[in-house]
Amino acid sequence: GRFDFSFVDTLVQQARQQNKRLVLLWFATWKNTSAQYTPAWVKLAPQRFPAMRDKDGKASYCLSPFGTETLKHDKRAFVAFMGHLKKIDAEQRTVLMVQVENEVGTYGLVRDFGPAAEAAFNQPVPAAVLARQKPKLAATGSWRQVYGDYADEYFHAWAIAPYIGEIAAAGRAVYDLPMYVNN
Repeated sequence: GRFDFSFVDTLVQQARQQNKRLVLLWFATWKNTSAQYTPAWVKLAPQRFPAMRDKDGKASYCLSPFGTETLKHDKRAFVAFMGHLKKIDAEQRTVLMVQVENEVGTYGLVRDFGPAAEAAFNQPVPAAVLARQKPKLAATGSWRQVYGDYADEYFHAWAIAPYIGEIAAAGRAVYDLPMYVNN
């Protein structure tokens, strides 16, 4: 619950001195697919902040999009960050937009195979997904039944998208700047 935004303050101040605008990058859960920039207290609590799992159950280097505590803490920090940006920059608008997370996904692991992910993977594909991504094999059913060989990739994209969307929405509720993600 303690945040140090002094680097952001310096960056905004220097941008103003140079008559520049900024697009800031928020990375907490993912930065180039990994959790390397997460605080030590997150990395040292894998039961609370679970990593993705491979098919054999081995922990991956990146955090799971099914980690409810991970989402809660990432969102809380992002809301504090956006509140701070509003406080220091709402009038000048030096910061034009914010990228929420960075290069999400994984290298070498198609998706999370942890218990929560497997439970979701075996559920019927949500109607919102079916409406946007045409079924490959069946009109309804589990991810594998509907998307066959594409199921893992579609599922992983679906798992990450609402996670980031929730963080972005919470931040925009505090300070309504444009936001985007790259992956």
